[in-house]
Amino acid sequence: MIRGRLFEGVLLNYDIYNQGLVMKYKNLNDLYDFMILSDAWIDEFKIHDKKFEMKETGEGQKGYFQVIGQDGLKVLYYWQKKLILSRQPGNTDYYLSEATRTMYLQIDEELFRFRNNRNFVNFFNPEKKELINKYLKKNRINVKKVPDELMLNLLTHINQAGN
Repeated sequence: MIRGRLFEGVLLNYDIYNQGLVMKYKNLNDLYDFMILSDAWIDEFKIHDKKFEMKETGEGQKGYFQVIGQDGLKVLYYWQKKLILSRQPGNTDYYLSEATRTMYLQIDEELFRFRNNRNFVNFFNPEKKELINKYLKKNRINVKKVPDELMLNLLTHINQAGN
């Protein structure tokens, strides 16, 4: 969504390093051009069925977060890359690191950073902790490595358990 208006079929590149979006479009000469989109214009976007929203954490980290889940319970991934100087002698080239993610649990509108199953479970009340731990063990889920679909299943299971 750009300024509240939905655009479909637009070719987008998500620049993780700069936390920006680049749009590819055909100009009047039927050639492709690229435009960097302003963060102020973007509410959310989808790439390959992954939804991203602009968010800011309590730690002051602002950028596009991948959103998994709905309603009051979501998991957010903040993706980033680092620019690294090559260590080869005589080489002054830089390269981008592999993408890494920082994981957050959003309960209602409050964000909590987590790193592993124990951190994740600790943000819930005691009754839900037991239910979540059983689900994680039964399905052999490690929240550090879980695919998006299984994370969504976990969140759905937690939501269905009620408050």
